[in-house]
Amino acid sequence: MSQLEDKKHLIYTLGIFAFFLFTIADTILKLIGSFYKDTVIFSIASFSSLVPVLIYLLYRKSINEIKTNNYKLHLIRGILMTLTYYFIVKGIILLPLSIAYPIILSAPVLLSIMGIVFLKETVYLSKIISLAVAMFAVFLVSGFSLKQGFDTKGVIFLACGVITLACLDFSVRVYGKTERTIALTFYSMLITAIIFFLFSLNHFSSISLTDFSIMISAG
Repeated sequence: MSQLEDKKHLIYTLGIFAFFLFTIADTILKLIGSFYKDTVIFSIASFSSLVPVLIYLLYRKSINEIKTNNYKLHLIRGILMTLTYYFIVKGIILLPLSIAYPIILSAPVLLSIMGIVFLKETVYLSKIISLAVAMFAVFLVSGFSLKQGFDTKGVIFLACGVITLACLDFSVRVYGKTERTIALTFYSMLITAIIFFLFSLNHFSSISLTDFSIMISAG
């Protein structure tokens, strides 16, 4: 197996593991989502998400990895991350996970379309068919959820979250070669945490230690 193939397998493995962590975090937040103001949960989780980033930087002894001159990009990404976090987690709280996740999985479909339209990526028949099937599945699931009486707001929140998530990922595709991944992660989460904190002032009282630990774990 070539070095390039090894790298591809590693990337796929890391991607699957990252999505696994993503689903665990969402499930955890759903468990306590109805007990506290949503922005409080998002604020604590967002600040907590900076911990592994800082541990990585300290381990590497390389704070220079987050140095940047493109603060405008990071501010825009922070706003997109805030919207994505809010829309998706709100949708997950309002809808069953079995309904929410098929809708969330339409984000890669939208991202593929953006790559074709804006980056002129190669279009294959198999890609077109897979995109069409995926979108049909999403509409099928979301349509049935509304007919079964599930919260319409939840579907709308997730649809908005899918759009902002695709835009967020698209920014990585476009600027990932000029900005370090760790810098993109650090600044977007830091800005997100600050925004949610400002919307959560005077709402941090009466959080149990157990629930606080859950929010940190999710982050």
